Amino acid sequence: EVKRTGVDPAILRRGLSLLTSPARFYRSELAEKWPGSAEELHLLLIRALNGHDPSLWRYVSEDLLTLLRNSFLSPGATTMSVAEDLHLSRASYYRRLRTALEGMVEWLDTIHPSGSFLKP
Repeated sequence: EVKRTGVDPAILRRGLSLLTSPARFYRSELAEKWPGSAEELHLLLIRALNGHDPSLWRYVSEDLLTLLRNSFLSPGATTMSVAEDLHLSRASYYRRLRTALEGMVEWLDTIHPSGSFLKP
């Protein structure tokens, strides 16, 4: 389901997967759709994943935030390594990842309530 912002969980996931490589992130589909600078979005997402943006907590639980942080900010993290670290089956990992990404998309909608996330 595409949210009002036009960003779906798949676009967000691809963008988050590039957070540790800023130059590649700045060229991502997610960054291209952001109305502000790619640098601004990069900092916003890193801050949020590190738990420094309380507005995200309404949409993503602490456990899901840990999953996101371990998945996208930990160097060399793989699906299986994160699942093992969090004592999750592979299926549970993917279910929780989907839920976390959906929550982040909803959170992005609140940041841009007019649906102005997409550049014209």
